[in-house]
Amino acid sequence: MAGRTPANTPAVTALLANFEEERQQRRFLIGLLMAFVAVVEVVLADRGEESYAGAFEDLPRTKGPRVNTLTFLTADGTKIGVRGYYTKAEHVIHNSLRRYDYPNAAPHATQAWHQHQAMLISLLAMDADERRAVADGVWSAIVDMPEFQRRSLAAASPRPFATVLTDFPGTQKGEPAGAILQGLAFAYYRADSPNVTIETGKVGAGSRTRGRVGDVDGWNGPDLVLSIEVKDTDVTDPKDPALDSFIANLAEWPDATAVVVAKSATQEVMDELKSQSISVLTRDLMNDNVARWDLNKQRLAAREFYYYLVRVQQNSKLIERFEAFIAEAGIDLSSSA
Repeated sequence: MAGRTPANTPAVTALLANFEEERQQRRFLIGLLMAFVAVVEVVLADRGEESYAGAFEDLPRTKGPRVNTLTFLTADGTKIGVRGYYTKAEHVIHNSLRRYDYPNAAPHATQAWHQHQAMLISLLAMDADERRAVADGVWSAIVDMPEFQRRSLAAASPRPFATVLTDFPGTQKGEPAGAILQGLAFAYYRADSPNVTIETGKVGAGSRTRGRVGDVDGWNGPDLVLSIEVKDTDVTDPKDPALDSFIANLAEWPDATAVVVAKSATQEVMDELKSQSISVLTRDLMNDNVARWDLNKQRLAAREFYYYLVRVQQNSKLIERFEAFIAEAGIDLSSSA
């Protein structure tokens, strides 16, 4: 044994060559041969031998017309089955190494053991170093299989609307007060309520004079089904008079979903409005929902926000600031993105 390279012995070379040829047609042979090596090691250890060159039929094993897999018996009657070791090998290949191309074929593979009996007999006749060389050869075949690649967050496209909600600053000096929040509310519901027609206008235009109930309304034919009032302030008073006209307008549309979008709101305000069937949304609450949106839905919402700035609010300073923001954030809002 000294100075010998086990992988270069004729027995190892012949077995691995046969294995390489046959596994192209029988992919399960990888796990089966690994199971053969494990079973042989246990059987020989039980016999106190390093190798066995006797007749295969002389080795104690379970037999009978209903036995369709290979199970050896140790001196004390313990069963050493190929199926159990094959299952372990398959588990490692799939779960630890993530080689998902390997077939789920435990029943078929272990029932086909007799078709590869010559390999098993060869393993029994080898010494321990040679069997290790065979196992190394099979292991190389396993790791050479394509590994399932986990997705990389570094390669993921930016979530555009979540980025806007999180990072795009609110109204700045010289910009129409409340325009950002109203545009976000419009864009959010344009993406989230595709079954309704969303209408809005410039901030401060007056909802009632424009025939709207809220700052942003959603219509289903002639029926108001959604109405949103935007307050770019910290709402702390549950009886805030700034909400009175919106609430009064809702009286004509008892079935409409009503929402107040605010910079922030206290729990007392939220509870009071909830008692009147009015929900409260903030940028943070919108973002909690948007985090579960798919990428295309987020892109739609971001494009609708852009549309609001360009076609509805029409404020050049605000448009330029948003365009600079999406460029810096690497957000592509083109329809082909």
